[in-house]
Amino acid sequence: MNNSTAKYPVSAELVESGNDFEESAKVVEKLSKEKNLYYIHAANEPHLINGVGTEFLEIINDLPNVDTV
Repeated sequence: MNNSTAKYPVSAELVESGNDFEESAKVVEKLSKEKNLYYIHAANEPHLINGVGTEFLEIINDLPNVDTV
């Protein structure tokens, strides 16, 4: 166990709800308010977007002939 694990224990609850992204997003927004959780939106979170971009650069560097990710 490293220091960050000891200081910030992690737990998760999987909630599957909604027939599409919009319905699911409404449920997430509602739950985040009810449980005082931070909602990390897939398209509006700069650190997440930067991380995904970095991951794609690593894939392209490691697999230059990749066709699909």
